[in-house]
Amino acid sequence: MFQNPATSQASPSGKAEIFTEVWVWHFQHSSDSGAIAVYRQPGSGNWLFTSEAYGTSGEMIDWILAKPNGSYTLAYTDEHGKKSAAAYQSANDLPALPDTVYQATGITKLFGRNDLGFPVIEGLQYKVQYQKTNDSSSLFLARVNADLSAIYNFNRLPVEVRLPIHFPNNIPGSFLYLQEHSRLSGGYQLNHSFQYISETIYEIYPAAYGL
Repeated sequence: MFQNPATSQASPSGKAEIFTEVWVWHFQHSSDSGAIAVYRQPGSGNWLFTSEAYGTSGEMIDWILAKPNGSYTLAYTDEHGKKSAAAYQSANDLPALPDTVYQATGITKLFGRNDLGFPVIEGLQYKVQYQKTNDSSSLFLARVNADLSAIYNFNRLPVEVRLPIHFPNNIPGSFLYLQEHSRLSGGYQLNHSFQYISETIYEIYPAAYGL
């Protein structure tokens, strides 16, 4: 579990940005499996991505801070120890779930754990309609009081950093992606599921990167 307090820098500098929630998903592809963790500031709605989310894909990236306005700040440390930052802007969030793609089945399922200070979440199953393919997908989604757009748009950033779960980018940020079972062309399968939200303490120090 991703619960131990941690900081992203060995030598803190300036004011800390503190994240007090961690959201965890399990992923399973045809050839790989594991877990990703993303940190959240409940008050601001900011999200923090670290190597616990993007693994080794973000070489020299210490962390990525995403805000509800669609901005992403990437903090780097190069091979000489020099720190720097870069900013990017994502696409706008969708206003509604496209019902021509996602068709609700009426089936519900509970996700999460109620022993970590957060209630379990009831998800509704949707079948995904694909055109011109025999691919099939089943997803569970739930409306939540959080904006997950930064997570769903993450893999559209124009840099070589990726989450192992390719979250659909046609889901509004007000919906939590809870589970996906997909059978795709070539026998490729996806089995992803939301695990839990937990309290934590994770600190970053933007001033060290000139922010």
